[in-house]
Amino acid sequence: MPGTSFGVPDAEAALQLLGRPEPRLRPVILGRAAVGSELEAFSGIWTGAGLAMSYQWERCLRGDCTSIANATEPRYTLTRVDGGSRLRVVVSAATVGAAASPQTTAVATAPRLLARPSISGRARIGARLVASRGRWEGSNLAFVTNWERCRRACEQVATGHAYRPSGRDRGYRLRVEIVAYNSLGVVTALSPRTNVVR
Repeated sequence: MPGTSFGVPDAEAALQLLGRPEPRLRPVILGRAAVGSELEAFSGIWTGAGLAMSYQWERCLRGDCTSIANATEPRYTLTRVDGGSRLRVVVSAATVGAAASPQTTAVATAPRLLARPSISGRARIGARLVASRGRWEGSNLAFVTNWERCRRACEQVATGHAYRPSGRDRGYRLRVEIVAYNSLGVVTALSPRTNVVR
């Protein structure tokens, strides 16, 4: 490259060869899109050091993006309100203009119980009892259903969606334990107990 001395490029000569490109904004976001995580925005300016930058984080759902109140710093910590949305940041600078980053993936949320599990069916030996896991919210949830036999204490006797009490359950009450989990956490919920198995 012309203007190179002792292997160190001359910045002025390099800019001349490049045709003195105008400053460009190419914002990007780094960080994990999950509730509780922090995202960081980078403006992506090529040239024009010293420009004053401004940031506005936006929440996007089904293609519509709206500004998040008071989210005007380069860093933003995701809250439960952001769950399921995608985020982007709009960066602007005087004499350069404004540009929006690509959107993040949908913001992941940890498991959260909305309604307790329950059991349907009669507490009779040989009858079929069916577990309902209740209502949950969270991203990419997986579930495990455990059946428990209870008097003063409870012990696990089976797993799965349904259970048929046997003679060993006579005189006990039954309940289900639902374990909901994803990459952000594990939550356990218990159903009310059935009547005494007859």
